[in-house]
Amino acid sequence: ADPGGAAGADEPTVEFGCSSVEATATAEIAAFYTGTLVIPVSIKIKPGSDEPAINLASAGVIPVAILSSPTFDATQVVPSSVSLAGAKVRLIGKAGRYSCSFDDVNGDGRLDLMCHVETAAFFLEPGESMAVLEAETFDGRAIRGQETVRIVP
Repeated sequence: ADPGGAAGADEPTVEFGCSSVEATATAEIAAFYTGTLVIPVSIKIKPGSDEPAINLASAGVIPVAILSSPTFDATQVVPSSVSLAGAKVRLIGKAGRYSCSFDDVNGDGRLDLMCHVETAAFFLEPGESMAVLEAETFDGRAIRGQETVRIVP
């Protein structure tokens, strides 16, 4: 293959887009080639809100829940590893404790991990965007979840 030229008709190409299907496929392709299994998880940004909106001008935090399921235990997620659209979990107090707690957010009887991330650190454009959460578990497994949010400038 010619690294500087256009791909030929018989050469495979991969296009990276921003739709949820393409983003999921991209993560799966990356996991396949790196040998790392990325566990898909369910998340809820601003639990209790049907259509979460984020005001980038606010200097606050946004709650995001990583939901447990019959096959995934959110209490095993390392709080310091959580990032949502590039924003890390807020540190609180002099000891620098991460602003995360366990709660049954969706009423299914399982503890979920609720964290608060800094609004000012988001890497999202105004309008409707896909916010991607990435983290890892205490045993080193990568996790990934996503939800559509409306970004207000």
